[in-house]
Amino acid sequence: MNSLLLQFFLRLKGIITLPIITWLMLPEELGVFNLVVNSAAFLIPLFTLNLVDGPVIYFVKETDTSRISRMYSTVFNSTFLASLAGFLLVYPLLVFYQPLAYLKPYFFFGILAYFSLYFFKVTSYMLVIYQKTQRMLVYSAWNEISGVVLGILLLALGWSYQALIVGNFVAGAALAAWILRLLLREIRLLPRINREDLRRFARISLPLLPVFFFTWVMQSLDSYFLAFYHGTEAVGRYAVVYSICRIILATSMALNFFWYPVSVRMWQEDREKYLKYFRLLFSHGLIALFLVLLLLETNSRLIVLVFARNPAYQSVYPYLSLIAFAFVMQVLITLLTAPLYANEKPRWILVANLAGALASLALNLLLIPRFGILGASITAASSFLVLVLMLGWGTYRFCGFPFLEKRCLASLPFAFALWAALALLRERLTWVHGLGLSVLLVVVCPLLLYALFFSGQERQFARDNVRRFIAFWPRAGKGQNMTN
Repeated sequence: MNSLLLQFFLRLKGIITLPIITWLMLPEELGVFNLVVNSAAFLIPLFTLNLVDGPVIYFVKETDTSRISRMYSTVFNSTFLASLAGFLLVYPLLVFYQPLAYLKPYFFFGILAYFSLYFFKVTSYMLVIYQKTQRMLVYSAWNEISGVVLGILLLALGWSYQALIVGNFVAGAALAAWILRLLLREIRLLPRINREDLRRFARISLPLLPVFFFTWVMQSLDSYFLAFYHGTEAVGRYAVVYSICRIILATSMALNFFWYPVSVRMWQEDREKYLKYFRLLFSHGLIALFLVLLLLETNSRLIVLVFARNPAYQSVYPYLSLIAFAFVMQVLITLLTAPLYANEKPRWILVANLAGALASLALNLLLIPRFGILGASITAASSFLVLVLMLGWGTYRFCGFPFLEKRCLASLPFAFALWAALALLRERLTWVHGLGLSVLLVVVCPLLLYALFFSGQERQFARDNVRRFIAFWPRAGKGQNMTN
């Protein structure tokens, strides 16, 4: 819950600062920033050979401090050296290969964007593995907030997209140095690479490397198609839709703080208990996420009007719910990948991501040249839906993990029908109508779920919590001890 609440706060931070950023930056500038950051995100797993994320399963099982020190030193040193080597190989291509020469002005800021992500990732993932969640949450908050504040200050001084990149780099590097200082109190950072550890890590990391590439294709390739066919202005406007809808992705980011280590442990220790909690999380989480999607659809015009005050951005509101749906699918992907990872089924994870990436590539080529941002939005939603269906089938087929409840399936047609109706009525709804419908959704949907879909035990649980809240509220208002 701490992870979830903080991630919602961080995503709200991005939405709150969006009016300032869109007012100070033209769509073309925001588009260039988005392309540079997406390129850096692509290079992280490629240059590090996925050695930061892949060996998690080995770290989770290890308890000896000296071996942990040796393993972490291998990951840190090998990925840092590989990153430097990667950029040393890229630079001559930009200098001597004429078709890429136009990218040379962005090279330095691409390096800053890369290392702002890399330094924080290679230090903070140790806190994730050993579930130092409270520390991780605080450091993530500082990283996000300080990066944006520094970037906005530089924007106000007249910088362009470089302001946000420099701000993120300074914040990421400073927080990474602080986390590394704390880690070195418990483990040692040795100036060497253990070859045996590197081979072990590579065996599990390299097969998962295409997964990150395919995920990047689904998340980011559409921006490059937009830039090629419609210019960086379209990319900047599309980035605003992404920024608003990232509030949904807060759930996935919160899960990343603990979901994979916990899944590996529970898969080994008590699989039946894990299945029970997984069903609960998946079914109730899916309903809550769809409710958020419906609220975004209902208030899309008002949301864009409030959070992107610059008129150049305000025509993107029709695409809000499609990108929201894509982010809902990404949360489900985080949930569904964990059983396959814990059961050591990386091949099916690879096959599922390949299917999603191929769908994304085909739809990018088919839709974006003609339909622009609408085509990119449909592509994102469709490709992630393909991936969810593939992962769900694999979880049933290869893990023997029947996670989907019948009542969850029964509720989905109602959700899709309501979404379609709201989309058809979108142009006829004023902001007053939207707010009124939002109140109805927030009140009526939980009541319908309670009456039609909740089991007897879940209804009793809900009633008990409502009674506790009603009984607690008067005492809290009188200033009594709230810790109980």
